[in-house]
Amino acid sequence: FFCGPAPALLVSSVIQAAAPSAANTVLFATRFGGDDKLASKMVAVSSLLSVATLPLVVSAAQAVSEAL
Repeated sequence: FFCGPAPALLVSSVIQAAAPSAANTVLFATRFGGDDKLASKMVAVSSLLSVATLPLVVSAAQAVSEAL
């Protein structure tokens, strides 16, 4: 593309977007009266799932960036 992003920028942006939710989610839920137990479970689940999904997403992003 004429104005496409640099390959390193594309891959790093995809990694950041695909990363699991941060532990701050639980802090926000506690602070603002949310369901902190559910938030804890969601952080744990997203962290466990990212072990499988993050390498796939990064590989796809690298393939796309090499094609540009």
